[in-house]
Amino acid sequence: MPAEATAFAHRAERFLLKQEVIVDAGASEDERQAARGWLSRSWAFVHAWGSGGVYSNFPDPDLEDWGRAYHGTNVDRLSRVKATYDPENIFRFDQSVQPA
Repeated sequence: MPAEATAFAHRAERFLLKQEVIVDAGASEDERQAARGWLSRSWAFVHAWGSGGVYSNFPDPDLEDWGRAYHGTNVDRLSRVKATYDPENIFRFDQSVQPA
């Protein structure tokens, strides 16, 4: 199926890698920062060999150009769809597609 046929653009990739760190609720701030640092270094290490795409169900608040990373070339079309069906942007979150 072509990438532009649906909202999901990452159809040519051979695998998906999810990087995640889980810390205990009682973890200290130093432990949280150490875990976040490990996650950032791990992501940077493998990202160089990736497609640049990111699965949108793995939200990353630090991601630059998240619209393109999540939706690829579909982001402009999705923005137009959003403008048609949700012009007031009622269904939104921090990294949701914005209406055109």
